[in-house]
Amino acid sequence: MRKNKEKILSILLVFMMVFSIFVPPVSASASTTGEMPIKITLTDGTTEVTNIERSEISVDPGNDGEKTTIPLFNAEIPSGTEYVYIYYPAGSDISKYCAWYDQTLDQYPMQEEGEYTLEKLDDGSFKLRVKVDKTGDGNADTFIMKDSKLKLVNAVAFKFKDGSGGIAATGVSLNRNNAEIKNGEKLQLEAKVEPNNAANKKVTWKSSDSNIASVDENGLVTANAKGKAIIKVTTLDGNHTSECEVSVLPSDSDLAVEVKIATTPEDAIIFLTDVDGNRILPLENGKYSLKNGLKYDYIATKYGYVSKADSFVAGEETLNIVLEKATDNEAIKPNIPSQWPNFRGDQNNNAVVNMKTPKNANEATLYWSTKKGSGYGGNAIGSPIIVDDYLVFCSGKSLYKMNKFTGEVMEQTGKMVGNSNFNIIPPTYAEGMIFVGLANGTIQAFNADTLESLWVYKDSLRGQPNSPIVYNDGYVYTGFWKNERREANYVCVSVTDEDIHNTLEEKKATWKHEQRGGFYWAGSYVCNDFVLVGTDDGVSGYLSDTSNFLSLNPKTGEIIDKIENLNGDIRSSVSYDKVTNRYYFTCKGGSFYSVAVNKDGTFKKDPSGVQGYDLKEILLDNGANEPELPPMSTSTPVVHNGRAYIGVSGTSQFGQYSGHNITVIDLKKWEIAYKAPTKGYPQTSGLLSTAYEDEDGYAYVYFIDNYTPGQVRVIKDKPGVTSVIDGVTEQYGNGEILKGCAPVLFTPSGDEAQYAICSPIVDSEGTMYFKNDSARMMALGSKIDHIAITEKPQKTTYVEGETFDSTGMKVTAYLMNGLQRDITKYVSFSKDPLTKSDTDITISYNYVKYGDKFNAENGNETNVTVIPPETYIDLVILSSGDQDTITHVKGLIDAIGDVTLDSGKAIDIARKSYDALDESLKEYVSNYNVLTAAEAEYDAISNVVSQIEANKEVSYSKAEDIRKAREAYEVLTSEQKAKITNYQTLLDAEKELQSLINEIENVKTSINNIGTVSLDSEEAITMARKAYDALPEDSKAGVDNYNVLTDAEASLKTLKEDADSGQKPSEDEKTSEDTKPSEDERTQEVPSTGDENNLIYFAITGILSVAGILAMRSSSRRRV
Repeated sequence: MRKNKEKILSILLVFMMVFSIFVPPVSASASTTGEMPIKITLTDGTTEVTNIERSEISVDPGNDGEKTTIPLFNAEIPSGTEYVYIYYPAGSDISKYCAWYDQTLDQYPMQEEGEYTLEKLDDGSFKLRVKVDKTGDGNADTFIMKDSKLKLVNAVAFKFKDGSGGIAATGVSLNRNNAEIKNGEKLQLEAKVEPNNAANKKVTWKSSDSNIASVDENGLVTANAKGKAIIKVTTLDGNHTSECEVSVLPSDSDLAVEVKIATTPEDAIIFLTDVDGNRILPLENGKYSLKNGLKYDYIATKYGYVSKADSFVAGEETLNIVLEKATDNEAIKPNIPSQWPNFRGDQNNNAVVNMKTPKNANEATLYWSTKKGSGYGGNAIGSPIIVDDYLVFCSGKSLYKMNKFTGEVMEQTGKMVGNSNFNIIPPTYAEGMIFVGLANGTIQAFNADTLESLWVYKDSLRGQPNSPIVYNDGYVYTGFWKNERREANYVCVSVTDEDIHNTLEEKKATWKHEQRGGFYWAGSYVCNDFVLVGTDDGVSGYLSDTSNFLSLNPKTGEIIDKIENLNGDIRSSVSYDKVTNRYYFTCKGGSFYSVAVNKDGTFKKDPSGVQGYDLKEILLDNGANEPELPPMSTSTPVVHNGRAYIGVSGTSQFGQYSGHNITVIDLKKWEIAYKAPTKGYPQTSGLLSTAYEDEDGYAYVYFIDNYTPGQVRVIKDKPGVTSVIDGVTEQYGNGEILKGCAPVLFTPSGDEAQYAICSPIVDSEGTMYFKNDSARMMALGSKIDHIAITEKPQKTTYVEGETFDSTGMKVTAYLMNGLQRDITKYVSFSKDPLTKSDTDITISYNYVKYGDKFNAENGNETNVTVIPPETYIDLVILSSGDQDTITHVKGLIDAIGDVTLDSGKAIDIARKSYDALDESLKEYVSNYNVLTAAEAEYDAISNVVSQIEANKEVSYSKAEDIRKAREAYEVLTSEQKAKITNYQTLLDAEKELQSLINEIENVKTSINNIGTVSLDSEEAITMARKAYDALPEDSKAGVDNYNVLTDAEASLKTLKEDADSGQKPSEDEKTSEDTKPSEDERTQEVPSTGDENNLIYFAITGILSVAGILAMRSSSRRRV
């Protein structure tokens, strides 16, 4: 009976324990729910885990200091358990998006993906299969469940126990402690766990050098290369170990053969690996030392060509590889402009610009703020770049364009194959393409114009894409990060779109460099000679002196040089300053570095420098001098004019005013010049403007606090300054005051206030762009002094009821920084119908929100509303009656149509109607110019017609009138000439006139032919007289030698009379050959009386008359 009671009590106790564990959990955070699992079993489905304790855990999923408290169930499970089932009741709000949490490192998530499967059962409940030892380090891990909104639900922490109450393992031994095997052979090691009756006999195997000898999970050793390796076995229960030293001897196939790899084109890049993926580099002679008979893999790439991946067996002395030229993708537009193409704006990573950014809060305005996405994870809005007039960024699984003037998100989007982990790194633009880093070691390229995908690269080691992508000479470079202790790759990928028909073509890396600890925020400096990049330290935390600064060959990835054992994780980009010709970077251990590099990529040596290199170091300061709370810096140095500017953390990364500051370094003295305190950690990188140095001598440097509200700060500095200029006093906590803080340029307010991990970028107008964890993109620029209409619209007169038409209008904004901006596309005005009382219309620019008002003593006044600037256009609004009158006149003018000789009446009516208008209305007859043009054209053609008609009856006296009619006709346009209806009359008149002129010329010729008068000249004189008398009376005036005829007649008469009287001619009447006139002299009668002047006058008159007649004849011939 007693045993039965004890049994019943035991059952009740177990039931109560289980019930107490799975009561609905109460969340300590309003943002979480507490879904309760029904039970946990081993994978046999029946063995239930009963030893479960309920507690709570605080998790920092965003790694930003904002911790979320959720229920934690601590489940003790048998050692060696690989998987368990977790059951959730029907209706539970859970999702497949789960994660692991490393409580030891306080790291979330440990990896970007986990090994788990979620199954919905027939009764509506859920069964989740979870791998217990996710990391494979022999220790159970902590699993976190999320709901459908990706909020954290609860956590289950697994802990191994010793064999479910059985006997614990006390040791382990191997069947061999040392062994010799030939390369390529295998050796089976056997482990014996003690005691024989140990509950958990599971073990793990590990090799000290898998390149020499690798071992699988069953203890099977494979010899890979000549050398020695230690094979270690470890019990899962108690971590007991035993070792075997394996010596690998050369095999018959180990005989090396030198293989030449010849490529077409010759400068194609070869990435050669053995079967285990280990890279093989060429010898100094360019050949590869390989093992005869073994298989090798290669990837051959070159910008502009189609890559080739294949394998071969070493043996032949030469391997020939031919690459095909890639087909040009004509859809890519390589010349799209970009004002800010990558993380730091240019290849030097220095972010020094000559843009007129606002100098203080009183000059700055938030133009707009646009929300896209949510939070700070993969769905957050990403940091931007500027391509054309758009901001380009990622959010979720989409690539977006945003109008940089308005914040409007364009409909055009790019579809990404995944998302980013935190969207903290912007895309990169080059040669008409945009390159985006995505989760799981992915790079995706897009057409910058259409946002269509071009290709996808997926790295074999995967990892988070938290380092900037850098472009140089046809290739992109970036590194990935998986875990502080895990290996990750730094890669180089050709940007060539090798298959223009496949938007998701899988690219191959040109080369890869594997690095323990990987690359996080480690942006590279890349040129044609070398790649400079820093690494994480490869261990947990960030204080280990084990990070590296690498110099790599940009074409092959070979290590040119490296500096080891630097101060913690290097998580900044490498910036270059041309003046000092040095490279700069920071690290989380609290150091600022400067290094000199030779042309060949090797680091310069200096016995006085760090580790014998020309490497300088400054220990940063957050005011604490506590080794465990160092002045971390992940800020890429901005270097200018002998100064460097970086953001430095305080003693508490997310504790306000805990020593955070902007540090200014005097490079010449190699010391900290001063520190400008800030509320939050300026965790990202700064922006420096030199635009005002010629005015006031100062550079202006901008940083953003990574602490709510995410203030933008600005310091003005120049060499010689030793303290913050215009430092401000800030109050926090319980009335605590901090003086000399960096001045605040802008404070996000309301829903726009949040933590901010984004380095500001800037466009040519001095407008800065950035995002914060409110998932908003913001534009902060110079205040607008005023706006003005710089080109009036085409229409300013309207009839009541019409709406304003802005066609032809140009509106210009005049900024306080002295620049002007065309804002025509973005102004607003009323679309309401106009009324008779309207005398103007208001044009406003609404893309302004608010800003700060500077106050050095009490901190800025924030959220100061900015009134949208306005301007006006004068309008005339007509009544319907006035408009009818104007319309009637305009109609009469339009009715004139094509002007002809019949248009006179229509023109006259239109003119009289216009003249009858009230003077105030005449200016609104918009086609008045048509009337005046019609009048001018009518006058022109009617005048010509009248002139022609007046010469219809032709006589020689009308020759001049006919000539003038011809001249009037010729000045007409071709269209006007076609309207001269009596043109044939002119032609006929000119023809008839020419006939008259011909008759006159014939008469003149007959007179000239008389020659010297003698008694024999009577017939010629008689004929000339008859010809002259036959002329029309009007034509006789054209016979300008008529006097020759009359003189000849007189002479003949005298000769006759003398002959009848028998007298001889007197001496005066005699003629001889010496006195005979010349042919030219016969043309003109020589005056018988008068002086010499009279002779000249008559000679000129005669010549001009003949010339005029000849000209008329010539003109007549041309016109016929």
